[in-house]
Amino acid sequence: MQVRCLIVNKGENMKNKKYFIIASFIVTLTVMLASCGKSTSATSSNLTNTSSLMSSVTSSSPSAATTITVGNNPTSIAYDSGQGEIFVDDRDSGSIAVISDSTNEVLSTLTVDPAPICLVYDPAKGEIFVADYNSGSVAVLSDSTNTVVATVTGLNSTPNTMVYDSGKGEIFVSESGAVDVISDSTNTIVASIPITATSIAYDSAKGEVFAPDGYSSNLAVISDSSNEVVTTLTISLYPGTIAYNAAKGEIFVSVSNAAAGLNVISDSDNSVKIVKGGIPGYYAYNSGKSELYAETANHTVSILTDSSSKVVATLGSKIGPMAYDAGKNELFVVSGYNTISVVIPTN
Repeated sequence: MQVRCLIVNKGENMKNKKYFIIASFIVTLTVMLASCGKSTSATSSNLTNTSSLMSSVTSSSPSAATTITVGNNPTSIAYDSGQGEIFVDDRDSGSIAVISDSTNEVLSTLTVDPAPICLVYDPAKGEIFVADYNSGSVAVLSDSTNTVVATVTGLNSTPNTMVYDSGKGEIFVSESGAVDVISDSTNTIVASIPITATSIAYDSAKGEVFAPDGYSSNLAVISDSSNEVVTTLTISLYPGTIAYNAAKGEIFVSVSNAAAGLNVISDSDNSVKIVKGGIPGYYAYNSGKSELYAETANHTVSILTDSSSKVVATLGSKIGPMAYDAGKNELFVVSGYNTISVVIPTN
């Protein structure tokens, strides 16, 4: 399962649903790639409009949610399959809450970097990588001891999001001026790709990383064997969050413009399909059922395809990042400034 996380500020995430932050400078992806000479640029002919997503919404007697109180400003969440635990960061307090999925209780609260902003789980190492907004570093947390065992420094700039590459044992970190690649065997940066990326997703079938630039309409496709951009796609303007659906070989990209709809990319030919209506904000993937869960309209979580949306839970507040717990068949969803909702998906 991929965990995707965004930089969010208290009040902004839940009220305004911003999908990227304004950096102090903007370097467009097109310019960066042209200077490296490592990409080919797709044209708008790749974009194909389809029918409305939200016109196909169905309901399925959504389940009631259990709630867990954590911190003050949770901004990212990750499921640890090895320990049966959920890790939730709290940017305001500089801490990580560790939740047992057996009791749905907070087992411990760990003090880490001053402003943890993003989490990703590395199942091969049994470690949680924690990106810090203030220092621009990444702490490596052992899930067996719940202690920091290493700190990765030297990032190009403030991290936005991270994704784990199971094929290479690497962590890809998106930033405003680069995508840095961390080896989980040495806990050092082994490559730096000079592009702007505000979100990121790993395609395990292709061994590729998809990295949209939230300031433009560009999406870079990176080969994890060469750590180079192999092509650049043109998608809708101002892309936001991104997720990979392994069952379909598709990449889902939300955009901040409601009129633009949802972008669905086929990893077989890199064609881009636009699904009108509804802008999913956050995602979680259920590999057992090959289902992609997403935030949709009116505080709902839905099973999402490239042509339909089926509501599986309705929560009473704004929805934030989410993680799917395969061991318990539960969704853990940030659903308030200090609340995690536990939902059993129905379909």
